[in-house]
Amino acid sequence: MSTQEKPIQIEIQEGDDYAVIIPKGYLNALIGDRIDKACEQLVERGMHYLIINFGQIELINTIGISILVGIIEKVLNRHGLVYFTELGGTNREIFDVLGLNSVAMILPTDADALAHMANDKEIYRPAIGG
Repeated sequence: MSTQEKPIQIEIQEGDDYAVIIPKGYLNALIGDRIDKACEQLVERGMHYLIINFGQIELINTIGISILVGIIEKVLNRHGLVYFTELGGTNREIFDVLGLNSVAMILPTDADALAHMANDKEIYRPAIGG
């Protein structure tokens, strides 16, 4: 009897210039690659803000972290922002130890990210002409 693998699920909710990415399961190379490709397409289409919601991520491995760092780099190079939300337990500790809060916003909820985003649109975007 063979065991079936769980399908890789990533939900994407789009707004005007932002998207919320909600991956599910274990963030390893496979799901990380899917998130990376989705983020790349969103940024190419002009999204300035990406919210990655970790509420349904059980664990993140080192390859998953390196993929997230690459996503942050791509978005920052386009003068955008990445938000990480719903981080809990070990995942939050990993982000804190690695200092990811110095290059991305780590906020409790998507609503907090949207509120920060509104402030960024009002103050920062006009200043950089974006």
